[in-house]
Amino acid sequence: MISITVSGNNFTECSTTENHGGAIWIEKYPATQILSNNQIKHCLSTKDGGGIAVSNGRSVTITQSLFTSCMSEGFGGGLAVNKAEDVTLADSQFHSCVSAEYGGAVHFAMSKGHFTISRCFIKSCIGSKFGGGIFLKLKDGSEASFPGI
Repeated sequence: MISITVSGNNFTECSTTENHGGAIWIEKYPATQILSNNQIKHCLSTKDGGGIAVSNGRSVTITQSLFTSCMSEGFGGGLAVNKAEDVTLADSQFHSCVSAEYGGAVHFAMSKGHFTISRCFIKSCIGSKFGGGIFLKLKDGSEASFPGI
């Protein structure tokens, strides 16, 4: 099994003008993806995921990360995850993140699998249409749990 780990990094004032993920974009990678202890500040995406965007992942874990003043012109001001199978978001903070669409802090769209968010802090985030903090879209066969939020 392939594994991608991004840990202990600072991303400040990063942007993309044509695609997703102002600081990080991981797409169509059938691997375990671990993002931990990262700081993402003042990042911008003209599409989804002002800070981080993940699309079509197998197992995605994001822990102990800080998202501050990130902005997306699409979905997920801080974080956007689309079509991942198993997603865990834990012990992370989102401050003043903005989405022009859904999910000021976090946007998740899953067609199968399990989504867990625990021990996260979300403050002063804005989703211009739906979900100022979190927007979650699950299809039949998907599960979500929110222990300790």
